[in-house]
Amino acid sequence: MESPDRGIQLSINKELIKKGFADEAEETYLSRQNHDQREMEAISNSVVSPSRLLQEEKPTFKDRQSDWFSVSLGNNRPASSKGRRTVKQKLNGPHNPYEMMFNSLTNVGRLRSVKTDPDSVNSVAIDNEPQDRYDRLMVSGFVGLNPAGSTMMARDTTIMPAISGLPSIISLLFCPVAELRRDRENKRYIGCICGLGVDRDQRHSLFPEHDMEITFDVEIDNKDISQINGVRSAINLAIGNEEKVSAWGPDAIYKIQEAARKKLLENLERVDPVNYNNPYSWNQVDPDDLIETSLEGTPADAPHLLNLHKAQMLEEEVYVDKASPEYLKEHAQWLKKASKDFTKREPITCEICEMTWHTPQLLAIHIETRRHQEKVAALYQKEDY
Repeated sequence: MESPDRGIQLSINKELIKKGFADEAEETYLSRQNHDQREMEAISNSVVSPSRLLQEEKPTFKDRQSDWFSVSLGNNRPASSKGRRTVKQKLNGPHNPYEMMFNSLTNVGRLRSVKTDPDSVNSVAIDNEPQDRYDRLMVSGFVGLNPAGSTMMARDTTIMPAISGLPSIISLLFCPVAELRRDRENKRYIGCICGLGVDRDQRHSLFPEHDMEITFDVEIDNKDISQINGVRSAINLAIGNEEKVSAWGPDAIYKIQEAARKKLLENLERVDPVNYNNPYSWNQVDPDDLIETSLEGTPADAPHLLNLHKAQMLEEEVYVDKASPEYLKEHAQWLKKASKDFTKREPITCEICEMTWHTPQLLAIHIETRRHQEKVAALYQKEDY
């Protein structure tokens, strides 16, 4: 800036630094490139020099800037070239991967997006433990809909502690009625449906809009169901019989809460979630597989409060001796079938030779080797002896 009174030039940047309104900072790379480009253009407009020829070959600032926005995930070959190899990259967005996203557990809200009140401290919920992939639970005191009815707005929210299996335990503890889900082999529980149950004809849900389909991410067995029923029976007695509660003493409720918390949340093992094939449907269990509770018909099992859950018969795990000749012979036959199934993508282990192969093609080569065939032949020779 030139002063007309004194005939001198002043730098606004230096004046701001001198008066303490700014600090010195190193010029960015893009700013330097822009400055050099403008100098080259000024020189080239006045004189044709070797520098202009150099400038014509040198990439311009706009070219450099456009390169910053182009990302190639495959080979640097022209797009028109045949046989171009491409790589598909899954992106997590547009939200930050550390930001937790919530969805409604009820049937009526499962297809709607969920947003938290912008004025709430939970409007941006950060996952402090992103390495743990279990579900988190957020409780809302008020839920509204936008005018279009496509988004649910949660207000007065509280994010529950990061405890594995907490959504499943809370749902089983306080839901009116629950029906447990088993896997295809009937070996373990994979989830439950919670709600008001079905009508007297046992056909239709009493309140299907508010039914919840819960998928377990921890292992829950009949022992856990028995402990949950113990807490539910204590709640039924505390609410339904004031005389018995008064005889318990002032510290009884606190002791029950502490005992329930320790028993229910201990030794919960993480398992991979398995979705049920027919969600939000009741009466999916054979009545002969239900286990009746010993408290049925007593004040502890109050139909008007919390019904005690009915456990189901589970198939016991059968121990298999993987070193036995019978198992290894069946495994050898399975390896032959697996070597011809080219749709498999997970590694395959030959338990006869204790070697792992990542493709069916490599497995097919392995089972034709002399070492593998000799070990398989030895299995049948042991049976002859």
